Amino acid sequence: MPASEGASHCAGSGSDPLTQHRRPRAPPRHPEKHLRAQIEVAKKAAAPEAPPEPSAIKAEMDQAANEFKAWFDDWSEQALTVIKRRDHLILLGLAKRKKKAKAEEPTG
Repeated sequence: MPASEGASHCAGSGSDPLTQHRRPRAPPRHPEKHLRAQIEVAKKAAAPEAPPEPSAIKAEMDQAANEFKAWFDDWSEQALTVIKRRDHLILLGLAKRKKKAKAEEPTG
């Protein structure tokens, strides 16, 4: 392969868009016309929607939390009947580790 063939793919050659350096965009020739066009685009844009009421959001979050709690209670009840190994129950958060009994110190 001649060296000139491989050179067309070198960085900065302009043929590869990944290696081509971007030049800053030149200002428009007619800035007033350009700005008027931008203003028209902005005027045609839809008005932003009003955010939902905080009370509606809270009610929705409360309902979702209640549904999740009901699902979790059902799931944990089933898991406790099926899973018998204590270490697995501890990993799932359904049981706590037993505390070691403290040896009584002689008082004297």
